[in-house]
Amino acid sequence: MIEAKVISKSLAMLTMQAEVRNPKNKLIAIATSSVLILQESMLKRMTNKQKQEE
Repeated sequence: MIEAKVISKSLAMLTMQAEVRNPKNKLIAIATSSVLILQESMLKRMTNKQKQEE
C-alpha cells in the first residue's frame, strides 16, 4: 500500500512524502519530493536563459 501526503505548500514550493507498506503493514520505503512551482512568465525566462547558454 502506498500513502502520499503534502507536507508543506506555498505559492512557489510543494513538499510531499510517500510511505510504502507491505501486506503486513510493515513500512518498507519512504520517499520525499520538493517541487518548485513556476509561473509561466518565469518558465519562459528560464528557457530563454538556457538557450543563450548553449
